[in-house]
Amino acid sequence: MDPSEFLFDIEVYKKNSVSLKRGISYTGLESAEIEEDHTSHSKRKYFKRDHVTANQRLIDDYFANQPTYDEEMNLYEQEYLRAPTQDDLQKILHVSEMRGFPGMIGSIDCMHWEWKNCPTVWEGQFTRGDKGTTTVILEAVASHDLWIWHAFFGCLGTLNDLNVLDRSPVFDDVEQGNTPRVKFFVNQRSYDMAYYLADGIYPSYPTFVK
Repeated sequence: MDPSEFLFDIEVYKKNSVSLKRGISYTGLESAEIEEDHTSHSKRKYFKRDHVTANQRLIDDYFANQPTYDEEMNLYEQEYLRAPTQDDLQKILHVSEMRGFPGMIGSIDCMHWEWKNCPTVWEGQFTRGDKGTTTVILEAVASHDLWIWHAFFGCLGTLNDLNVLDRSPVFDDVEQGNTPRVKFFVNQRSYDMAYYLADGIYPSYPTFVK
């Protein structure tokens, strides 16, 4: 047997590879057969999604001047989809005082929502080790009756509560001087600033009680 008959020819290999990519092999297999064999060994399925159209549909349904679901928005907007008024805050303060928390206007915390379909190229930004999956963070303030009157959503899953707080608009009213009128006493000391109940990671601000 002549060994030269089995020498590897790189040019022939390249030519055959190109033919395979085009769907026709040098063995005469039809393109459909090659695609079927490739699909059977594939572990990932791909679906073409029109993200531009989907985004526009979301805007048309909920955020346009005349949204598709206008009746639903009107049904809940006056009661829930808004920040509390001064009257609302006074009611919240009254209930908090009756429950032993004078000056409290809500509880603040962050939670991670799993983002199952996060794009692969973004997974590093949205995956935190202790969560084990891609997440998006929601910061929320809730009153005693579970009215979530502040929601800040969309921060990277790798952030913690402090990082989210740095980006949050929750203190915009305080910066503008639009704070609720309060006055209460704790340990015979007078206070005139409302506060949130928070867990231990939040900073030692006068507006947080931990």
